[in-house]
Amino acid sequence: MLKLLSLLILTWHVLAEVPTDEERKAILECHTSLREHVNPPASNMMLMNYSIEMENLAVTYFADCRPPRNREPFQGTFELLFHDLPEKSQYVQELCKVNGNDYDYEKDDCSRSCREYYHMVRATLTQVGCALKACPNRNDASNSTYTLVCIYKPG
Repeated sequence: MLKLLSLLILTWHVLAEVPTDEERKAILECHTSLREHVNPPASNMMLMNYSIEMENLAVTYFADCRPPRNREPFQGTFELLFHDLPEKSQYVQELCKVNGNDYDYEKDDCSRSCREYYHMVRATLTQVGCALKACPNRNDASNSTYTLVCIYKPG
């Protein structure tokens, strides 16, 4: 029994966490709000849905705290990773902080980093799913930080 309990504790720590229904709704709302306010307005913006299939891919994508070697299961998708989140409760807020202030539509360029924005507002996207993983801090392995992984799929 003690071995089983130890195994369960180890497994629990290793697995990525999936969002609650409320968090899934908030993730989708962040994307929807961002996509509704692109400038200039997009005439071909697809409706995005939260996908359990993409969520399951997000769980496996960062299972050992690094991107997978085998990319085959992820064909036709792309990912965004938000590293070094200090608290689990902050991940939806971090996702909602993404903005396009540094994106120049005319030049299709960013004056700074806006990769997250660029991908989140891609008009052809129809599915998103996310997972959260506690990983050793890159600067201090004795401490953990959280990484949010979101997998996207176009329609």
